[in-house]
Formats: sequence, structure tokens, C-alpha cells
Amino acid sequence: MMLKTRKLFQQSQFYSVACLSSLQEYFQLGNSFFQKKMYKEAIEQYNQCLKIYPEHVTSIQNIGLAQFQQNELDKSIQSFKRVLQIQPKSDKALYHLGVCYLYSNQLELSFDVFQKCTQYSPKNEVYFYYLGLSSLRMNLLCQAQQYFLRSLDISPTNQEVLYCLGVAYHLQGQKKQTISVYEKLLSLDPKNLNYRNILCALKVMN
Repeated sequence: MMLKTRKLFQQSQFYSVACLSSLQEYFQLGNSFFQKKMYKEAIEQYNQCLKIYPEHVTSIQNIGLAQFQQNELDKSIQSFKRVLQIQPKSDKALYHLGVCYLYSNQLELSFDVFQKCTQYSPKNEVYFYYLGLSSLRMNLLCQAQQYFLRSLDISPTNQEVLYCLGVAYHLQGQKKQTISVYEKLLSLDPKNLNYRNILCALKVMN
């Protein structure tokens, strides 16, 4: 009886090792397809991983990223929600979910997700930037400015955040602040003709 039990245990171990090996092969092949921007093929390989281990979080997350790249936003949202069912405090999955909501114009949901992100990681300038972007898209200009400034407190030379802050100031009719922002942008990137043209246009405006 003991010999039979030992044999069954050894067979189980062999099966587990074989499954793990197959999972790694499918996952690596999926990554290879993803890097080549062959997203449909990548998803097929990641799904093979999930047949072996249905809660393989990285495969689910990569499926969501591949779906996002194919502009399948509804499917991508469901994939990231599935990750969060397994790992509720995954700020990476929350981040990607927020971006999907933003791109699909679900702005209030995007804002709520990025607020949660800042609770998990309060010194991440990217999350405050996206809070500002969501607010800007909802035409909450003062709120957008506050979040862009929070982002710049953490990363003062981020040109993308500065540019959006300039847009928020401009839409509020705050000419002096807008000029100040674009002067800073031009000091960071003196050869940028876009910044230079915007600044010239602002200075000749009444």
C-alpha cells in the first residue's frame, strides 16, 4: 500500500513539473509574440497558460495589455478586473484599468481608479498626472491644475505634465501662469518649436 501511495505521489510530482514547464514555455512564447506586436498570437499563448493555471496573474494582465493594443478596451477592462479579483491591491492592474477607462471616455471611473492608486502609492507622479488628465477631460480645470501641480511636486521637470498644466491654465484664461509654464518648458527643451510657437502666440495675445 505504501509503495502504491509513493508511486502515485511521484506521478503527481512529475505531472506538476511537466505542467510548470509547459506553462513557462507558453508564457515565454506569448511574450515573444507580444514583443513582435503579434497580439492575437500572444493572447492565444497566454490562454494556454490559463488552461494550466487559471489564476496565472501575469498571463491575465498581459492579455489585458494585448487587448488594449488592439483597441479592444471592453475586453481589456474585463481582464484587469479579473486580475484585481485575484490580487485586489495590485496597483499595476489598477493603473492599466484606469488608463482603459480614460481611453474609453469613462472619465469618472478613471478618476476613481487613479484616486485609489494614490492611496496605495502616494508618491507616484504618474497617478496624479492621470487624475489631472481625467479632471481636465471632465472640464474640472481647477481640480486638474491641483493634480498636475501635485505631480510636479514629485517630478518637477516632467514636460508632459507641464504641458497639460499649461493647457489647464490657458482654458482658465490665466495668461500669466500659462506663459510661465511654457517658458519653463522651453528652458527644458530649447529646440522645441512647438513650445516656442505657443509662447510667441501667447505673448502677442491681448
